[in-house]
This record gives sequence, structure tokens and C-alpha cells, in this order.
Amino acid sequence: MKSLMIITAIFQALVQMKNWFMRFPTILQACECIIEMLRGQYAHSVGCYHEAAFHFIEAVKVYIYIYV
Repeated sequence: MKSLMIITAIFQALVQMKNWFMRFPTILQACECIIEMLRGQYAHSVGCYHEAAFHFIEAVKVYIYIYV
């Protein structure tokens, strides 16, 4: 029962994120860019250089999509 409540809450959060993305696309894309950069920095700090490079490249893709 508790796991069903958690799944429902996650689904509702995803639906809300999709609604926000449709209303405020550039704000959320900027947040996505920052999150990808932070994920890359974390991966680099623990020695996962290939994963860090992946996240940095994804951040650049989002940045270019927003500002170019």
C-alpha cells in the first residue's frame, strides 16, 4: 500500500513537471543545464571521467538549445 502511494506521488510530480515545462520552458531548461553540470562535477570528483564528460556534453547541448 505504501509503495503504491509513493508511485502515485512520483507520477503526480512528473505530471506537474511536464506542466511546468510547458508553461516555463526556458527556466526549467536552465535548471536542467545547471543540474547536468553539477552531475558532471560530481562524477569527475569521484573519478568517473567518462560519465563526467557525458554530463558536461549534455549540459552544453541544453545550453545551446536555450541560448542559440
